[in-house]
Amino acid sequence: MQGSSVRSGTAGGLGRTGMRWTTASLVVLATLAVSGIVHGKPTGRAKTPGPGEVTVDVASPGCCPTGMAWDGKALWVADRKVNRVFQVDPLTGTVLKELPTPGTQPAGIATDGTHLWIADSDRDALFRMDPGTGIVDRALRLPVKAPRGMVHDGRNLLLGDAREDRVLVLDPDDGTVIRSFPTPGGSITGLAWDGRFLWAADRGLDEIHRIDPEHGEVTGILKSPGPHPYGLAWDGRTLWCADYQTRRIQRVHVASGRHAQRSHEKALHIEYSMSVQVQGPDPLLSTDVHLAIPKDRPNQKIQGPVRFDPQPDEILTDRWGQQVARFRRENLVPGARFEPRIKVDAILSRTRYWINPDEVGRLDDIPREIREKYLVDGRKYLLFDPFIRQAAREAVGDEKNPYWMARRIYRYVSERLDYRLEGGWDTAPMVLRRGTGSCSEYAFAFIALCRAVGIPARYLGGIVTRGDDAFVDNVFHRWAEFWLPGYGWIPADPDRGDRDNPRGQALGFGHQDNTLLVTTEGGGESEHLDWKYNGNVRWRFRGHTEVRVEQLGELSPLEAVREPAGEDAP
Repeated sequence: MQGSSVRSGTAGGLGRTGMRWTTASLVVLATLAVSGIVHGKPTGRAKTPGPGEVTVDVASPGCCPTGMAWDGKALWVADRKVNRVFQVDPLTGTVLKELPTPGTQPAGIATDGTHLWIADSDRDALFRMDPGTGIVDRALRLPVKAPRGMVHDGRNLLLGDAREDRVLVLDPDDGTVIRSFPTPGGSITGLAWDGRFLWAADRGLDEIHRIDPEHGEVTGILKSPGPHPYGLAWDGRTLWCADYQTRRIQRVHVASGRHAQRSHEKALHIEYSMSVQVQGPDPLLSTDVHLAIPKDRPNQKIQGPVRFDPQPDEILTDRWGQQVARFRRENLVPGARFEPRIKVDAILSRTRYWINPDEVGRLDDIPREIREKYLVDGRKYLLFDPFIRQAAREAVGDEKNPYWMARRIYRYVSERLDYRLEGGWDTAPMVLRRGTGSCSEYAFAFIALCRAVGIPARYLGGIVTRGDDAFVDNVFHRWAEFWLPGYGWIPADPDRGDRDNPRGQALGFGHQDNTLLVTTEGGGESEHLDWKYNGNVRWRFRGHTEVRVEQLGELSPLEAVREPAGEDAP
């Protein structure tokens, strides 16, 4: 939740009243925070865990956990099979107390600091229970048929609806639905509240999503520690997850200085070329083909040297630091074909950036050289156009945190543009007025709005696989990056994020897939590539001639193109 709009509340869904942090509970929290315990045994502090890594692992008290909550000193776990709720010591897994559930199918449990709340899917009811006596003093009719996960945020109850894929905000006095918003995915199973963000487990995706409840946006995605995450709880510092299949309760690390999470590596061989065909009737006096040279990035590691066919005439570097191979041919007669090619072997990774918005610095913290280079105007941006200035104010409002500023711009562009190829790359104000654009035009609009409010931004371009790794790309893709103080360059692709569900929208922000080889980094017009990416061609002629230019990116699994070892190979 953003800025001053954050509602008062405390961690774990516990209200300010009735919350008692005892000395014992603080000792438990302190012990858990530093011990690095797995299965109850210290593992030392050899390395800092990354986001999503398990630091404590204990057995669930029953076989089928379907909900979890934190009461300030211990976890409460609801179990569907035995129809019991258990109070559990999170350090050892010891059962401190157990009570029968009011119904036969508990599907969510929460605590408000005084009472337990239990949602039962068989009786379609929501029960309030005294955890000391087990006495139920309130029963409300559930507004959903498939409750999954529940938490108290200090004022209201939040309940997952697995049938309609929504999160409902309920008045605990009478069960009235105050509002609702979509779930990130399609299989919600658990909810937790940390005082600012909502956390949701998704069984189908095996993921845990951090959600800004004001807009329902996903601000972070973690791989769940087990194959069937069901219950979630926040202990005041970090997250706990109960897994239905493995019958484990695990503490999940959610904060780390290691911002980029890499996974799903794949090795690809990529060749991309630019073909110049002279169709006449007059010859070309000369032609220059420029091909962008890819380099190592957080999402890609180039394997061995980049190869050229033929060898380039020279290697150039443009004002943005992009290296380009220049190939020249002179006196190309009608019928001639010139097709320079670059060959690359690369390891591509799915890369997610785990960002804590509260740790982001100020705009003034951005290095001077980054601001001077990536806040300048360009012919595709038109930063001082009145429409861009107004759009930037409308998008950002009075927000000062650079993360939320960029997030609002991302949302603004995604909501106002629909993908459509119009045949050219128009300027940011024209694209936003029109309401449609290509991937490049989405990127230009995002960059223009970011720069207009003081956030450095640039574009990336590259070759993409769509579906199978053996693929020929002749469409390509361009997207954006913005500079975040304390984190550096963060990818933002409002075109790919222009989807219906919150998780799909999140995949375009702070996320780089393993299907993209980045060939080009650019801030605007280049001396060699102009406003293009991957490659560019220029020619000179006298009289009249027709020239056909074709770009292709050919991708294949790396093993498929390696030469087999000879008989004498070791």
